[in-house]
Amino acid sequence: MALPAIPKNPTKGKIYGYKKVRSKYYNGNEFILMLEIGAKTRRHFPEGLSGKARCEKAKVVRVWTVDKNGKLQKSSVKEIEHCCYHGALRFKYTLGKVAIADGFDARPNDCGAGINFFLNVKQAKEYN
Repeated sequence: MALPAIPKNPTKGKIYGYKKVRSKYYNGNEFILMLEIGAKTRRHFPEGLSGKARCEKAKVVRVWTVDKNGKLQKSSVKEIEHCCYHGALRFKYTLGKVAIADGFDARPNDCGAGINFFLNVKQAKEYN
């Protein structure tokens, strides 16, 4: 599975990001979403070590299931309702559709409103 290269300047142009989601509707299974972040989409990249970025909207272009060995497997799941903010808010991701965050926080902090993602699959898989 060839993935797009990590951009040298992720603040400009179309980029791809990766997000881990869990859903109670799929027995709490974990999924990795490949997100397409458009060239004009607002986004933020913190200066901290976490690598967690965020954007205001993103298109879901691929879905993988994380198997019991931590390997990515192509998923037949097309729609995932993800629990955010420690289960307080549900957010729906649908393959082929643009997900739009309820708000976007452009302040330079590690956590804030928006769709959180990573620039590589490894970081997304390891995120808790």
